This record gives sequence, C-alpha cells and structure tokens, in this order.
Amino acid sequence: MSTAATPVTELSWFTDQKETPFFVILESGEQVQLSFAEGAELKESHQMPGATRRGFSVLLHGPKEVYLPQAIYPLKPEASEAREFFMIPRQPTAENSVYEILIN
Repeated sequence: MSTAATPVTELSWFTDQKETPFFVILESGEQVQLSFAEGAELKESHQMPGATRRGFSVLLHGPKEVYLPQAIYPLKPEASEAREFFMIPRQPTAENSVYEILIN
C-alpha cells in the first residue's frame, strides 16, 4: 500500500473523520483499529520558531490488549487513503491504549 499522499497539515483531517474508525496498518498486513479521542492546537510557546501554520496534537485510543511501540505507521481512516504518522504511546487508560501524534 502506498502512503505517499499529501502530508496532513490541518487538525481538521482528523476532526472531520472523528466518527469513523482509523486503522493502523502493520508490516504483517494486520490492521489495528483506533478511534479519535481528542485533538488540540499546540500552545504558541510550543510552536516551531518561524512556523507558517499552527501545530497540533491528536490522541487516538486503541484496544487495551494491543501495544504499538513508538514508530511511523500508516494510518487509514475508514473513508480516506492512508497517511504515515509518527505515533507515540502514552499512558493507557483503564479501558484503552493511548497514542499521540504531533504535527508541528
């Protein structure tokens, strides 16, 4: 699967699809379903110097029994093409694993 699509530079790419599942596509071809949890623009103090656009953070929830290590993964919304993102595992909740994507 090719993920050489236009880079995501707007939080709306996630929020416009927040009601649909997202799928992480592993090297094995297996897919792990994630859901949009929250997204927010980064504070001005966390922006890259000289940035021409506003950075943002997205949190995604996944199944508690699956752990994805920090890495670049293809992420495919149900109704759109896959894009690659650097995902960072965060402290899980009682019900979910939690992953963060930062775009800055």
